[in-house]
Amino acid sequence: MGGFFKFLIGSVLVLGLLAGGAVLTGPRWLPGVAGYLVTEDPLAPADLIVVLSGSPADRARFAAELYREKYAPYILCASSLLAPDLEIIGKRMTHAELSAVVLRRQGVPESAILVVNMSTSTFEELKVVREMMRVQGWKRVILVSSPYHLRRIRLTWEHVNEGSDLVAILRATPYSRFHREAWWRHESDLLTVQNEYAKLLYYRLLLFRGIAIDETGGKAQQKTNLESKRHRGRYAAMPSQS
Repeated sequence: MGGFFKFLIGSVLVLGLLAGGAVLTGPRWLPGVAGYLVTEDPLAPADLIVVLSGSPADRARFAAELYREKYAPYILCASSLLAPDLEIIGKRMTHAELSAVVLRRQGVPESAILVVNMSTSTFEELKVVREMMRVQGWKRVILVSSPYHLRRIRLTWEHVNEGSDLVAILRATPYSRFHREAWWRHESDLLTVQNEYAKLLYYRLLLFRGIAIDETGGKAQQKTNLESKRHRGRYAAMPSQS
């Protein structure tokens, strides 16, 4: 027993030293953990701007700025996930519809806003974008999201567009409250980084291999099926841009 307790105490001391060293040196390497998630491209004119679902207040606001600066003539919002906070108070609105409200309040005209309730994840949203671009003959899109979301967007875009000549420009909204350089000091950012790495693993091991898990409880999927019938001819009906 004496030998076991010595081993146990020694192990605890070693782990304590390692943990202490991580805390002391953390500011040197922890920013790189979040830095890997943030991958942007230089801005350039495009055929379409896409507001990825989630955090519409800051993502749609930045998309509206890009529209006003004439980087693209259209803005697409394509998520059929229901906004949970609104559902609690009896209002059924998808993330795409909520983003469209923000865009209109930012001065984007109705004719430039495309709302297609046809996706429940980043993976599905980018497939909708790919199909719309294919039908319209568009070649370049600006994808707007939060900083921590960009790595997953890039990997997903490369996966769904393998072998194509479609170009995506990834841009992070400057209005995000994500603290890239000190994320471990903020509980919400700590959970965000943890969840984002878990989702990267999930995408690589499951979604990219054709295995899908319904995390919406059926609600969003039912709405997707209904809306997909309504918008079946939407892509073809849109005016093409040359």
